Amino acid sequence: MKFLWLIFFLVSCSKNNELKNYYPHLKWADQFKGQEVNVDKEFQQKNVSGMKLSFGGKLKGHYLISEMSVDIEPEKAASIFKNKSLMIKGLYSIQATPYTGAITKEAGCFADINLEQAMKETKNQISLQFDLKATERLVLGVCIEEQNVYRNQTLMIYCKNINTFYELKYFYPKSEQPLKQPIAVCH
Repeated sequence: MKFLWLIFFLVSCSKNNELKNYYPHLKWADQFKGQEVNVDKEFQQKNVSGMKLSFGGKLKGHYLISEMSVDIEPEKAASIFKNKSLMIKGLYSIQATPYTGAITKEAGCFADINLEQAMKETKNQISLQFDLKATERLVLGVCIEEQNVYRNQTLMIYCKNINTFYELKYFYPKSEQPLKQPIAVCH
């Protein structure tokens, strides 16, 4: 009988997954504390791992796509910040319309997106956060308001003490308010 109780306890504990269990080197925003998350998808490459997590409870309909790179030296982290920032800015850049004739009309969506964010550096970390728009399939770069179903806060954070780079993409319904504090910080 004790064996059955032990199995029940382990199964019930494993269902109560929290972000701190997946990423113990990060301190998460208050909104995420105690919230149950489920792993929808995982991936693993050479020194990069990541997952797509969906929230339960009061954050149902919210998602976090995380990517973690280990053994990253500060110079490499600076390069990653630069490359990932350029990719994000490219999603929202002004582009010529598909017609190749003499029409000079351009399409862009800078209206309420600030892409010129400043890096923040503390003793433990370097971080950069963007507030963006996304489609119902969690695709960034949406310019048409009808396709804008989610808001996104993308945080790139480099933890100096463990040489680890994180990219955290938090998606939440566009009708809700963004986080007032960073998604996470390094311990």
